[in-house]
Amino acid sequence: MEYWDYENGRSINLNEYFKNLDQGLRSEEAAAKTPTGKYANYLDYNQIRIIEEFEDRVIVRFYKNQSDTESNTLKKRTMTKKESDLNDFFESQGL
Repeated sequence: MEYWDYENGRSINLNEYFKNLDQGLRSEEAAAKTPTGKYANYLDYNQIRIIEEFEDRVIVRFYKNQSDTESNTLKKRTMTKKESDLNDFFESQGL
């Protein structure tokens, strides 16, 4: 499915982002509540920076908290199967 097939020619993430803004959330909070933001948070990428915002796209960077790299590495090793399942889910949803 291509972006022009989505509502207003926007991806699911972009539609969710703007809906979240309309509900009064700040840009970073709005990005965190998109499907990609939720997945990034699951992988411990919970620091968000909005680079640029346009009507047809938003450029967002997700960062990991680097204070506990060893813990993040161990957690990632134990979640490999779960991450794989989530990747399959997101791909099946066209995200």
